Amino acid sequence: MLTDFDYTLLPENYTLCLHDACPRAKECLRRAIAEGVPATHTSIRVFSPAAARQMAVAGCMYFRPIRKVRYARGIEAVLKQFEKLPYREARMARATLYGFFGRNMFYRIRHGERFVFPEEQEKIAALFRRVGLKEEPQFDEYIERYDLR
Repeated sequence: MLTDFDYTLLPENYTLCLHDACPRAKECLRRAIAEGVPATHTSIRVFSPAAARQMAVAGCMYFRPIRKVRYARGIEAVLKQFEKLPYREARMARATLYGFFGRNMFYRIRHGERFVFPEEQEKIAALFRRVGLKEEPQFDEYIERYDLR
């Protein structure tokens, strides 16, 4: 059971697992969250027992390890770092960053409505190296949370 999990962050459609006999139950985030669901959550979404048994044997594609990841929130600081580049390179870097996410997602990330996932942070770091910035990208804020994807 997770003692530091904030159940207000649990999406309604996030499927949990109650399969006790699974060989990976002790290290599975879905199982750990399911063990500690508070009484305020009168209903939860779970895998059916038959499906859970079958997935445990075949290797569960829904398995998530119990570990926190470092998400970034907001990219204003990243955009500010581009100002160190010559104008043409800065425009190209901004356009590339915009292209990574698309218009709507870029807006949501820029305004802190959506986190930047670790693999996306790596893509941005690679962009920094490609355009000649020696420093690492600095995001507006960093948050450690369990990976519910």
